[in-house]
Amino acid sequence: VLNNNFLAETTGGLLTFDHELYQEYFCAVALVEMGTGGIALIEELQQEPRWEEPIVLFSGISDHRSSVLRSLAISNVHLAARSLASSSLSEKTDRDFILQQARVLASTAGDPAKIAQGLFSLAELGEAEAMIAVLKQRGAKDAIAQRAIQSFITRSPPELVVDWIRRTSDHSDRKS
Repeated sequence: VLNNNFLAETTGGLLTFDHELYQEYFCAVALVEMGTGGIALIEELQQEPRWEEPIVLFSGISDHRSSVLRSLAISNVHLAARSLASSSLSEKTDRDFILQQARVLASTAGDPAKIAQGLFSLAELGEAEAMIAVLKQRGAKDAIAQRAIQSFITRSPPELVVDWIRRTSDHSDRKS
């Protein structure tokens, strides 16, 4: 494992993962090996940022992918969207369910962080039109939604923001 760069030896003689992705993958494998206990543990770990990538990886190697995605969609829709988007498989039923959860969260939440989570989920799924619909529904005078959008824009990759602005500018309401 040292020669293949899975692990590296520190100056103190300790072993550490050479790259964080290896650690995350082996965490995902351990969760799979735990069976239903791993799925239950995900319920506890899904709100911790350092566990997001192992959960995304877990969703790709688990035999219970659909149920994991649906459970995540209810409690952490952005993580569900990331997990779905990371796969090369087309899972229309799960995608539709996650998309609906993201729309509802972005449309109805009263907390800017929740609205932003819904918007991030829609962006992760490449749903610019759904984002536009949500923003039109909330209206330009919705202060909570404005704070959520500010949060969304500052935490998004610049190319996503530019594309989002380009796509939404054609649909903006310019009523006085």
